[in-house]
Amino acid sequence: MVPTGPHDRPSSQTCTRSPRPTGGRWNYFATFEFPDGSREEFRLQGEAYGLLSEGDSGLLRTQGTWFQGFDRNSQIQDRRN
Repeated sequence: MVPTGPHDRPSSQTCTRSPRPTGGRWNYFATFEFPDGSREEFRLQGEAYGLLSEGDSGLLRTQGTWFQGFDRNSQIQDRRN
């Protein structure tokens, strides 16, 4: 199934990060919490995983169930200045 078009989900917060070994490889996951209290977990590439910290807040970019990126609030503010 192909994910739907890109979506920005504002004011999300990184709740947890978790590497998990699978068949000799590591898979990386992050759970994001939204203003309504709902949470979603996404699989990330190692580089994106390494750039996240628990408690980060900002704009989550997704395409369907695929993680596309995360812009911290400080990064969003820097772009506006």
